[in-house]
Amino acid sequence: MNKGESSSKFVDDTDWSRKRYGHEIEKYFVGMKEDVKLLESLLESDDISNGLISICGMGGLGKTTLATKVYQGEAAERCFEARALICIGQQCQPKSVLQGVLKQLLPHAGEEQDENELVRKLYSIQKERKCLVVLDDIWKIDHWNSLSPAFPILESCSKVLLTTRNQNIASTGYIHMLGCFSEDEGWELLQQIALPSHCLQG
Repeated sequence: MNKGESSSKFVDDTDWSRKRYGHEIEKYFVGMKEDVKLLESLLESDDISNGLISICGMGGLGKTTLATKVYQGEAAERCFEARALICIGQQCQPKSVLQGVLKQLLPHAGEEQDENELVRKLYSIQKERKCLVVLDDIWKIDHWNSLSPAFPILESCSKVLLTTRNQNIASTGYIHMLGCFSEDEGWELLQQIALPSHCLQG
């Protein structure tokens, strides 16, 4: 498999995941309604100091669920000209990530092979158009440092929303700490997963 094929597969897998998780989020979304409202208000704001928004918390709290819910919401659709959602994971490949973002922001863009040119192109697009980019599951500061030059944070109305377990990754912008479910919310989620609605209805 050549490099072009690898990056295309990355984009295709990401699109598939977005459709799949979108269904699961609607099915099992419990709690976090106030979190959604707060994050949407930050997206709607033209305050460039909130150009970087980080959702932080330990694994299993629903960071990806929350970020995807916000990404798919009416506020994001209304406020931004273009959007992209990419899952990073423990093995970050900066070039593939940037290609994936570009492909979603500009679906008809050609396959750019030079990483520096990718950075320049993405930076320019996000200054010219109001974009929302969600970078899900960033593990290391080095990963973010390798990606951040592609995003004109504090220089445009575009926004970057990232999720991470490492609060130290985001040294600027707004940090949203995600807490645990309440007892009632945990029970509601357990019922939805273990006891489908048709069972609860008898």
